[in-house]
Amino acid sequence: MSSTLYNAVVFAGLTTTERHAHSYEPSYVTPGEDAMVSYGGPDMKFINNSSTAVAIRSSFADRKLKISIVGIPILEEGVTLSMTSKKTAELDAPAPVYEEDQTLQPTEEKIVKAETKGSRWVTNLVTKKNGVVVSDEFFHNSTYRGKPATIKRNKSGVVIPATDPASSAAESSGAGSQGNTETTAPHNNETNGNIGEPQGPGEKPGTTETQSQGPSSSTEAGPGEGDQNVIPPNPFS
Repeated sequence: MSSTLYNAVVFAGLTTTERHAHSYEPSYVTPGEDAMVSYGGPDMKFINNSSTAVAIRSSFADRKLKISIVGIPILEEGVTLSMTSKKTAELDAPAPVYEEDQTLQPTEEKIVKAETKGSRWVTNLVTKKNGVVVSDEFFHNSTYRGKPATIKRNKSGVVIPATDPASSAAESSGAGSQGNTETTAPHNNETNGNIGEPQGPGEKPGTTETQSQGPSSSTEAGPGEGDQNVIPPNPFS
């Protein structure tokens, strides 16, 4: 939300008074062109430097956020603003995080999550008139932290054989299976709805908009997943 609003504000020609980069590189916008907010902490602020009122319009549909600044154009006709960012340095990741795993040999290490390098970026504000660049000036710097690797190892000196899930399941199902009765709950019927709002027939003159699409972080279980061996409650009991 804050990064998309920040881009709309910059492109419209409004004046930003406070902006902070995220702790880690964003994936939904170019690093250096994001803006982070935190309740009670860093904020993103801007002022209306025009002589008339502006409105902020936002909508969300299909995991896409769209924000528009609507009003009488602040920039002269034919003038557009944009940002360009370039990585200037790569920073070392923090020290690895180690986890004990006694199924590993004493000299063995297993990387379960690779490290992520940190970085520094410089961002310029580019002004064009009728498609021709008239200025390309420094705008701000951004620094992003790296993430440590997660490594499993065995420092205890004791090795415990790893359990084979397939053989364990076979042994469990084979022992005492005579005379068992299994009840399976009926599959749940699931209907997914789309969240969003209809778009207007068109943007008004003077509208500056930007949109971004974040990665999906939801996980859905397919029909019947997770409901085995569960007896549904009797609604009439």
